[in-house]
Amino acid sequence: ESGTVQNLTVEGAVVPGGSKGSVGGIAGSNRGLITGCTFQGTVRGGSNVGGIAGVNEGTGRLIDCSVSGNVSGEHYTGGVVGQNLGSVVRCRSSAGVNATEVKATVDLENLDLTQLNSTENLPSSTDIGGIAGFSAGVLQSCQNEGTVGYPHVGYHVGGIAGRQSGYLDGCLNTGAEYG
Repeated sequence: ESGTVQNLTVEGAVVPGGSKGSVGGIAGSNRGLITGCTFQGTVRGGSNVGGIAGVNEGTGRLIDCSVSGNVSGEHYTGGVVGQNLGSVVRCRSSAGVNATEVKATVDLENLDLTQLNSTENLPSSTDIGGIAGFSAGVLQSCQNEGTVGYPHVGYHVGGIAGRQSGYLDGCLNTGAEYG
């Protein structure tokens, strides 16, 4: 929670094997401060996938960060952060987010029956946003210029947030949205 990553530029591809959960261009999961950072390239995963962080926890702050390239995932996928529970302020994305087809799968062996009606169990990509796939935290003064989604049937697709139940203020989307 007291950690800081500042003024870091990362270029390349983040494409893990295994569960492919909590995948980010700079951090899989953040509880501290990531500020003034840039990611350029490709991030690909399963759930909680973002250009800067896969998950931004409640104490986490992403400030003045930018992303370009491509970000793709099955659930909770965003240009900057897959799932935001903290604060994302003045961040910018020009990345394509799930701009081409992503084959989502359902793992029947690990199916959580307590969430049987959850969109995460659908064989389709869900919660896709230009800044955040899902946000229950703060999204403030952020901008998305990248394409979000592709022409298809999708669930919870948005230029700023695919789905949000937090605080959203002063954000701007100029990118195309498909869902």
